[in-house]
Amino acid sequence: MFSSNNKISVRQLQILLILDIFGTSVVTMPRILAGYTSQDGWVLIIPAVLLGIIYVALITSASSISPGESFFNLCAFVAGRPLAYLISLLLAAKMILVAAFEIRRFGEVVSQELLRATPFYIICLTMLAISAYAAAKGFETRARLAELLILVVLVPIALTFLIDAFDVDYSNLLPVGRLPGTNYLKGAYVASFAFSGLEMLMVAAPYVVNPGKIKKASMQVVIALGAMFLAVTIITVARFGPIEIKKQMWPVIEIMDAINIPGSFIERQEALIMSFWIISVFASVNAGLFFSSLLLKDVFKKGGHSSYMLFIAPVIFLVAYMPKDIFEVDRHLKLLNFSLGAAFLFVIPLALIIIAKIRKVGG
Repeated sequence: MFSSNNKISVRQLQILLILDIFGTSVVTMPRILAGYTSQDGWVLIIPAVLLGIIYVALITSASSISPGESFFNLCAFVAGRPLAYLISLLLAAKMILVAAFEIRRFGEVVSQELLRATPFYIICLTMLAISAYAAAKGFETRARLAELLILVVLVPIALTFLIDAFDVDYSNLLPVGRLPGTNYLKGAYVASFAFSGLEMLMVAAPYVVNPGKIKKASMQVVIALGAMFLAVTIITVARFGPIEIKKQMWPVIEIMDAINIPGSFIERQEALIMSFWIISVFASVNAGLFFSSLLLKDVFKKGGHSSYMLFIAPVIFLVAYMPKDIFEVDRHLKLLNFSLGAAFLFVIPLALIIIAKIRKVGG
């Protein structure tokens, strides 16, 4: 642990990555994968993990060009200030949009599953306010909070799927490999966007003690997340079957809501079990607020990062209300992944590396 220095350890970085990525990606993954390869969508996770490792290698290599520098200064050093302004503002916009869509998805699920009588805007505002308050406290506070919350995320989902693993029909996973190869290639590429939170490494790198260990630690996170995605997808498909999964918006939440814990004395079991997802949404929105405010602070060179949240938070709330329904939210997220998501996971880090090599600058 570190005191008031806004630095975090590599272990804390790993915990933050798991919280920021896992819950918000896993709830819809079985449905998305089943849309490409039906019952053997779980197969796609293996090449998706390999792509995730490539993303980590590119992002961390780009960050190491000028160690210790902010993302804006790194881009300015490699590609010049005009491009640095453009790239930094695009990354901030991407994080703000993701946070907004996650807030909207959170409000939809909670209003339907848990708090049916609570106004939708109250649910969204509460999550946004809590996330903004935690983000305003700085990086070290986020890391310490993540160390406390990680068990709340992992224990409920591990318990639920461990129980359910003994009461599913694994024949729903067969046959394997009967679809065209293009389906698997497209599905694996789409599945790799489950790791879209990795671009935050470019902003977080200057705040990590022992930055030389970030690459190995982040690859370990990708592999661990891949194993969790694989287990959850296999059990969900085995439980519902590929046809039923395609009809469900949030199959993972459905399976957690349907499970009965033996001997449970908890009246609102679904609230306890869904806590993993609620905490993950909080972490994701918190990360979007925090890193976008850092980027804007570096771009405009004025004030502290918390002052920019006074502008970012209302923007997130307004954008969250713009889609007509949850299906439009999914379409926007898909478009965002294929555009800015792909750009910051692969294209921009690779371009920075190539430019640095050509200009012979940096490490």
